[in-house]
Amino acid sequence: MKKLMRLLMITGMLAVPSLSQAADPWSKTDVALQAAYTVLHVVDWGQTHWISNNPTITHHESSSNPDGSATFSSWKTYRQEGNSILGKNPSKQKINAYFVSTLLLHTTISHFLPSKYRTAWQAVTISLEGLVVSKNIKAGVEFNF
Repeated sequence: MKKLMRLLMITGMLAVPSLSQAADPWSKTDVALQAAYTVLHVVDWGQTHWISNNPTITHHESSSNPDGSATFSSWKTYRQEGNSILGKNPSKQKINAYFVSTLLLHTTISHFLPSKYRTAWQAVTISLEGLVVSKNIKAGVEFNF
């Protein structure tokens, strides 16, 4: 929770001084990139909720023995959140606070960045968010609120 409070304080410190500076107008590309980031961020948010709701996976396996009999086995594996700010098993409240604050922070930074840097910022953050979402999908993580 301390990490989350620090994140919220940093968000406030970045946003307040920036309000005195004029933001460059947004192009259609800027809007599309921010929309793409937001979609990926919300998918990651839903995946994080799913991980929180489904902390274990039960695996079942059957195999044939040389004598023709079958062997059955099962085991469990445990899922944990990979984001160190959230911790391994975050509460729903912490998940929601984190994703709301980071979406607001991203939007604020995107808004106040000069247009010559905004596209690069958005492209990098879309790529990172896309990698996280893709990794989760490959690991069998679903989307759930």
